[in-house]
Order: sequence, then structure tokens, then C-alpha cells
Amino acid sequence: MHRSVSSFSPTSLATPCCVRSDLRRDVVPSVFDFTLMKRKTKHARLVRAFLATPRDTVAETATVFRAVETINRSTGRVAGFRIELLHWTTDTYPAVGPDTQSVVTSQIADYDVLIVVFNQEFGSRTPRANSGTEEEYDHAFLRYLQDTSSVSILVYFADPLVRLHSVDPTALGQLKAFRRRLEREGVLYKTYHDLPELERLLSEQLPRACSASIDLLPDPRSSASRAHPSPQSVQFPDWHAESR
Repeated sequence: MHRSVSSFSPTSLATPCCVRSDLRRDVVPSVFDFTLMKRKTKHARLVRAFLATPRDTVAETATVFRAVETINRSTGRVAGFRIELLHWTTDTYPAVGPDTQSVVTSQIADYDVLIVVFNQEFGSRTPRANSGTEEEYDHAFLRYLQDTSSVSILVYFADPLVRLHSVDPTALGQLKAFRRRLEREGVLYKTYHDLPELERLLSEQLPRACSASIDLLPDPRSSASRAHPSPQSVQFPDWHAESR
């Protein structure tokens, strides 16, 4: 006896038209989820975050970029925002100014969140601050004093187990003095013991700062631009004596 074999047609694998729409979603949820994801990310609000770090934070910088990438793929899609991370190594171009730090400050002046990460160094002194990182904090804090809704500030200090002979006493004194300054100015900072903990802290806390900023950000369809203080107008006291 010969069995009859029906001819194959690609349309035979298609979902029948008579299947209810709710059943179709159960059969092919990825198509619906992908469409929903595209709708959410299409209207995502852009949050610009500026990462300020001394020169000994190469690994920390990579960790922050990795954390931001993860947030954009997960929490950001759900909450409706996307973080654009700015750093002097990736978002500045060669130019001339009174000094190199002033060039960096003038080129990265428009951001919604400042992320400051310290390791064991405080940074190199500039004409206006004890380090370029401190000067970048100064600009953000001045903006906050002028308008508390203009910027969020997140500061992280490394608190690792290190050998005493590897500690620079000058840098340690500067970091301690800066911590005391932040406490006087009402800034709550966090400490991390290693890179995984830093990434965990950022994954938990950076989305909160971004979500809090979304409702305060101007409508991207508006032609009005945000006005930030000129870098040349910033005046802060000299904290060098205290950091010794």
C-alpha cells in the first residue's frame, strides 16, 4: 500500500487566520515583545551623563561604560530613557584654551548627571582647583546651587584593602579633605571595595537619578535650549591648604 504524501507549501506553516489574536500572541510572543520594545525605545528620553575621573581610574571608567550599556538595554528600555555617557577620552577634540582642563570643561558642559569616581589619586592641580576632577565637580555643584533641578551628582570613592607602602600620603590627604568638603556641602557619596561592587552600585543608583531627571528635562521638541553657566564664571575657594 502506498501512502499519499501531501505537497509542502510555506503557507502551510503560517498561523491560520481563524486563530484568535490572543492565542497568536501566546504562539509568537517574541514578535509582539519586539514591537513593544521598539515603541518604547523610539520615544526614550535622552539623559546625558558626564563621567569625571582622575587618571588612575582606567578600569573604573570601563566599568561605568559597561554598567551604562547594561542599563540602556534593561532598565532604560522599561523606564523610557537612554543614557549617553560622556568622558573626556571619547567626547573631546583637540583645541586651544587657557589650559587643557578649561578646554575639556568648555566642550563637555551640557549634561544632566555628573558621575564622579575616585580610586587612589585625586588628580593633577589646575589653575582653579586641586584637580581636574574637582573642577568638574565645582561646575556641576555651581549649577545645582543656581537650579537644583538642573543636574544630579553621584560621587563614588574607592575603599579597597591596600598596602600602606603603596599609598600616596598627599593624595590620601586630598581625598579625605574632599570627602569632608562634600559632607559640609550636603553631598551624600558612596564607597566601593572593588569593580563588581562599583558596577552593582551604578546599576542600582544611576537609573534612579535618571528617572528623577526625566520629568525635569526639557521637551526635545521644544526649541528652547538649556542655559548653563559659563565655565569662566565659576569661582570657588582654594581647598589646597586643607588637603595638605
